[in-house]
Amino acid sequence: MIKILHIYPKGEGLTARYVRLLTEYASAKVEQRIVEHSPEAQLMCKEWQPDIVHCYGAATVNGDSFRIVVSPCGQKVPTPRNQIFISRSNYEAQRLKQQGAIHVETILNPLITKTVDFAVAAKKTLAVYQKLMDSAPLEMMNDATCRLLALALKAAIHGDRRWAGDTSDIYNNIDFRRLYIYATLEGVLSLAQKGLQLLNIDAPGYEKSDSYVPYNYHHPEPMTFKSLYELITDIEVHGPSLLRLAEIHQSLINPCLNEDMLCKQFEEKGLMPLFCSTLQLLTEQTLLDEGFCPCQPVNNGYTDRLRTKLLNHLKL
Repeated sequence: MIKILHIYPKGEGLTARYVRLLTEYASAKVEQRIVEHSPEAQLMCKEWQPDIVHCYGAATVNGDSFRIVVSPCGQKVPTPRNQIFISRSNYEAQRLKQQGAIHVETILNPLITKTVDFAVAAKKTLAVYQKLMDSAPLEMMNDATCRLLALALKAAIHGDRRWAGDTSDIYNNIDFRRLYIYATLEGVLSLAQKGLQLLNIDAPGYEKSDSYVPYNYHHPEPMTFKSLYELITDIEVHGPSLLRLAEIHQSLINPCLNEDMLCKQFEEKGLMPLFCSTLQLLTEQTLLDEGFCPCQPVNNGYTDRLRTKLLNHLKL
């Protein structure tokens, strides 16, 4: 159940009527409340804790515990790149994009056009809400789901469930939907699915879903047959992703790896600090065992910056 709070400006009778009619046709999948733009709205955000706040016109709200959708309703509003906008006309959508908005959905207003009714408008609006809730999935994944993904990746990389150890206590409260979405955005869906099979997890089938991504997001692509040096260099240039970490893990367990030569190469190229910090990320994200580390993993400020990039690069 998605909790939606609608906030409309005071004195905007047409907008208030639109919002009320829209909520009347809402799906049973959402719980919705409506409030005028006032201190009461901010208080309701704090007390009711909605998942999404839908602001209309000049209405605004502050907070980071919910996600925001903005319907300008013909008014000029700020257009940060990663904000989600719902325009009421193609012209408004074009204007928003010209102002720099990236994520703009157009849902015509049934009050001013007969080409769409409120049932259709409500259905399309719900699709925007669901798409937003499927975005930045790591923010909403619980610890059990994150742990299972790490174990699945480790099992898949090694090709044997025994590398995951005892997994009997982690199967409760797993959010498979977000696990699949996150794995897809990080480029490791096939590895995650293979790992779940190896772990004998009775997981539901993968249902493709849409989600918003940051304007600077690039889907990770495999670097098949690339050397460890090239993989580490890619992290230096583009930042870490689960796919790149998994590929580094796979390279490190290669029995033909010459660890001394590898470390010497990283030292000569000035990449040893990055490599040591990457090893620390591997112990956290793919559960790399100490026995496969050519040198000591390092957890320092450099590691924190890499970790932050990995955790935040899907945030809107």
